[in-house]
Amino acid sequence: MARIHISALVWDDRSISKLKSEHGLEFWEVEEAVVWNPDMEARWVQDKKHGKRLYVMGVSESHNKRILAFLDPVNREEGIWKVRTAWEV
Repeated sequence: MARIHISALVWDDRSISKLKSEHGLEFWEVEEAVVWNPDMEARWVQDKKHGKRLYVMGVSESHNKRILAFLDPVNREEGIWKVRTAWEV
């Protein structure tokens, strides 16, 4: 299976605020786990409630947090993704 390319994440203010207030994470921790971690794991998942989305698991090494994120494609060829949600597992 081909490796899924993630070079950048797209955020909006609401996503950043929710990430911090509800999940106790900073946006840069998610970026560290998803974009900058060469050992992150990504695969497509689909269910009736959420539809098709990218499941990504990685570690933010600054605080040793294992993070799960769900992403939507913005530009798959350039590796740009929008964060749906993320939390520490």
